[in-house]
Amino acid sequence: ACAALLDALSGSPFSEALAEHRPLHIVGAAACLLEVANLNDVLGAMAQGGEMGATSAQKRGEPYMRDSIFMAYLDHATLTLAGAERFFPALLDLCGKLGERAFDYVSARLVLEPPGSVGASLVADADLLAIQLRGERRLTLAQPIAGLPVSAPRPKALLVAAAQAGDV
Repeated sequence: ACAALLDALSGSPFSEALAEHRPLHIVGAAACLLEVANLNDVLGAMAQGGEMGATSAQKRGEPYMRDSIFMAYLDHATLTLAGAERFFPALLDLCGKLGERAFDYVSARLVLEPPGSVGASLVADADLLAIQLRGERRLTLAQPIAGLPVSAPRPKALLVAAAQAGDV
């Protein structure tokens, strides 16, 4: 399952970045997941997750409720599926192998943003692998601001990158 991704995450650039707690953008390393998570499967998993309470909708950073998650998406809300590995066997296998190689435990969260959406910055409050499955997104990884006084200057972004399909 995703040998190229596992190899990229086992190499010295990744190991060094992990040891130094700094972000790393790896172009095309997750191309193997593009076939596994096609749009129909993603939508099916989102619907199943909605029935189980694993799918949520957010708009402008706030929870967004509609009759269904798809109505929320049509109203330009971002959908998030927690524990996405439960819905994609290949992703479950990948999470398990990553757990064996580099981390104690690996879980997946799938985020579906409507076209034209400008998603919020990812916050580096834990180890994080962001994998772009479709399209292109400007990815900003920010430092946590919890505990900073409101008047304090905001820290610079740790990483700003244009993520293409298959990038980690």
